Amino acid sequence: MKRALLVIVLCLFAASLFATNAELESIRQAIKESGAKWQASLTFVSMLSKEEREGFLGWQKDLEPEIRERSLPPGIDPNRDFPTSLDWRSHEGKNYITPVRDQASCGSCWAFGALGAMEGMMNIEAGCEDMTTNMSEQELLSCSPGSCGGWTIAGVMGWLQQFGVSEEDCFSYQANSSIPCDNRCDHHMYTNRKSKFWGWAFGYVYGIKLALMNGPLNVGFTVYNDFFSYDTGVYSHESGGEAGGHAVTMVGWNDADSCWIVKNSWGPGWGESGYFRIKWGECGIEGSATWMTMKPAEYPKIVYLSNEVDDYIGNSDGVLNPGEQANIIVTVKNTQSWGDTQFVVDAVLKSDDSRITIVDSTANYGTILAGETKDNTSDAFEVLALSDTSSVPITMTLYMTAVGALGSYLKILPFTIEYMPPGVEETEEVASSTLFKVYPNPFKGKARIVFSCEKGQRVRVSIYNIAGQKVKEINSEGDQTQRIIEWDGTDGESRRVPAGVYSCVVRTDRGEEITTQLIKIE
Repeated sequence: MKRALLVIVLCLFAASLFATNAELESIRQAIKESGAKWQASLTFVSMLSKEEREGFLGWQKDLEPEIRERSLPPGIDPNRDFPTSLDWRSHEGKNYITPVRDQASCGSCWAFGALGAMEGMMNIEAGCEDMTTNMSEQELLSCSPGSCGGWTIAGVMGWLQQFGVSEEDCFSYQANSSIPCDNRCDHHMYTNRKSKFWGWAFGYVYGIKLALMNGPLNVGFTVYNDFFSYDTGVYSHESGGEAGGHAVTMVGWNDADSCWIVKNSWGPGWGESGYFRIKWGECGIEGSATWMTMKPAEYPKIVYLSNEVDDYIGNSDGVLNPGEQANIIVTVKNTQSWGDTQFVVDAVLKSDDSRITIVDSTANYGTILAGETKDNTSDAFEVLALSDTSSVPITMTLYMTAVGALGSYLKILPFTIEYMPPGVEETEEVASSTLFKVYPNPFKGKARIVFSCEKGQRVRVSIYNIAGQKVKEINSEGDQTQRIIEWDGTDGESRRVPAGVYSCVVRTDRGEEITTQLIKIE
């Protein structure tokens, strides 16, 4: 019976693959005959069933209200000249566009298209490239009328103007619109951002260019079945019927190819690293394009950058050792695309680690303007290290009460410092591998991954991005029972990876596996 069932499954899979290949060959033939300038390949979307494909398309274009008025963003001169190309990923030496997201099997493109434009506008209006800018699509799914079944562009743009949206960290994406709105974090109001104005761009090439001069656009277009097989080039509809409506983020144009440059939300493994180019006039893409401007942030956004250990009673090596007394200097930054702090009421350092005593737990950072970096060198925290044989990094938490335009809020910033009793690497024997800590975390530059293992054991450390793609693998073997592996934030080809959340998986040759999270900041 099991064998018969397996044969049936294999036959169904083979039939499905045959149909997919036949469709691909038909698309390629149509491209060849028309002389179109794009290439089709098997993609993870094209290999899905018709129903599964359509589940990615959540722009309810038939429910979109009639567009009664089109307009230009404030300050845009309708008589201006245009450059031959514009790309907000590389504009005057800066990348204002945040990383490609993955909506997964949920028709939430309406949320990703809108927030892709909002995140870009936050960076542009602040004049900074900040890849950590990341607003919550899940909040839109759970708190607005939109769902995995879709919504309109007018609906989400109006929602962002009236109610706004908080950060991704406050309500992480789960591709599920049945999750209650109450599941978002308690401090969501402190990270809320709203648009100030929004409008429909004029629906022709000249009008879209004018709107793009302000920043990225939230646009909708009709998807035909050949689009699922897009690999690279300038897309034009060549084969297959209509599949549905899709919302995306337009980031630029190129006159040489007569095309728009567009950010999709199907992960960085699809298309041109998550993007596609589309020919002017195709699929109605100029007809439903919207622009926005941002309302100023009402609160600051303070993030941890780094720490320094000044073991002034000790060997002054910058690492805390038993018996030493040290000043702890913590550097923080108020993100440029957010608001100023009028002053920091206080900063309190806490730790539950029994290996240290905090002698001076308070500091005052003063006013921190948007984009400004500050430390507490003039008012350092002070700790005393007690005797202990464990070299696990010490976890500390900085509690900062910051004041913005609408009052005060508490920001909690965890971090770690090194703790290294002498000789621990040579004397410590362990029965199994244990991931101790990653520090600093979040990190800028390099992160250290500390773990213990048996002598001679081979260990692989794999780094994965948020889409589940492996970006780096680092091997470790030797006679040390405690090891430290450094990751410098590059992929396997030594290219810098963007800021964001990464998974770190430590695997031993005995089959053990431990996973933790890395947060890379710029």
